[in-house]
Amino acid sequence: MPKCHSSSESRQEDEKQRNRAQKAIINLKKEVEELRKTSRDHENAAKKAEEDSVKKQQELDQALEEIMNWVPKAIINAHRKQDTYYRLLRKANLQIMKYQKQLNIPESTFWIDEADLITEQPQEEEVKDISLILAQELRKVKKAVETMTIQAARVKLHQETPIQGRASKDSCVVDVAEKIPSLKEGCETNPLCLTASPLEHPLLYPPDARDIEWFKPAFRFLNVDLSGPYTTLLSHWIELKRLNKWQNSGCLSNVNWPQELTTWIQYSRYDRKHIIICPGDIKQFSDTVWTWWSSLQPMWQKTGTDGRPLPVMICKDDWEPLDQCGTNGWLSILACIHWWGESLKTVKDEAEKQKKMGDWLLLIKDVSEMLEGLIRYKQKLI
Repeated sequence: MPKCHSSSESRQEDEKQRNRAQKAIINLKKEVEELRKTSRDHENAAKKAEEDSVKKQQELDQALEEIMNWVPKAIINAHRKQDTYYRLLRKANLQIMKYQKQLNIPESTFWIDEADLITEQPQEEEVKDISLILAQELRKVKKAVETMTIQAARVKLHQETPIQGRASKDSCVVDVAEKIPSLKEGCETNPLCLTASPLEHPLLYPPDARDIEWFKPAFRFLNVDLSGPYTTLLSHWIELKRLNKWQNSGCLSNVNWPQELTTWIQYSRYDRKHIIICPGDIKQFSDTVWTWWSSLQPMWQKTGTDGRPLPVMICKDDWEPLDQCGTNGWLSILACIHWWGESLKTVKDEAEKQKKMGDWLLLIKDVSEMLEGLIRYKQKLI
């Protein structure tokens, strides 16, 4: 009997162990199922997060592309409008000087002081946004144009009041205000705009330079179709050469100038060495050209917070740094602009191309203004 009792207890113990084992297995299965469910939830969440991330990245890329396409165009348009005001101001300046000479009016009567046109430049910490800089410059120009209009009215009033030693109003020239185009005119109708009515390309070789040997290859090298403003700049350069009687003398400073110019000159320019600016080198080359151009400015030309020359307001008579003729003069500046313009044709990304072209056009605009000022100075000396 004791042995039978022991066997019964053993079976009961085994049964209990089996029950515990089955419960443990069931619990483990439940835990495994819960872990699998949790894992699936995590995978679904990760997949959804990845999809959301891709979608957000696409939206961000699209927004950046829109911004990159808009900003250069906005800057170019703002500078074109600003350019119109500056050119109107310069033309009005010439008219005022003309009437001052004709009417023998004291300079203090209607001449614009330099302080009225150029105020202190903002400190770098005050203005860092290009749009703010453009807005400030535009306000200055508007104020200057308003001042010129008032001064023109004074001239008219002075004409209508005969004084001893001057002609009557019937013999005077028409009022200055009638000669100034409306500020509402766009580039299509305003001949003072840099981009208005671009010259035909290619330019014809100037007949009075047919015997100038150094000028022939220079003209052939520069006379390419890059843009209307570039062609206009080239025509101004030809006019300066004509005023200098096609001389080949003088030299611009080579401090900070691009290494490409050194190579080009060492290989006798033109056909022996063809300079090519690769797309990846455009930024460095353009920065170097801007730095060199800024270093060539006369003492009276002011610079902005970015180190670049400000738009020309009033030209003085000290042109020594830029009044250089021949192959070592303005030809070097135009050669850099030529290489830069040619390199833009190789840029495939349209947004990047627009941005780089905007900077290129700004340089052409600034160089053109200074070149026009030098031409007027040379004309006064004739």
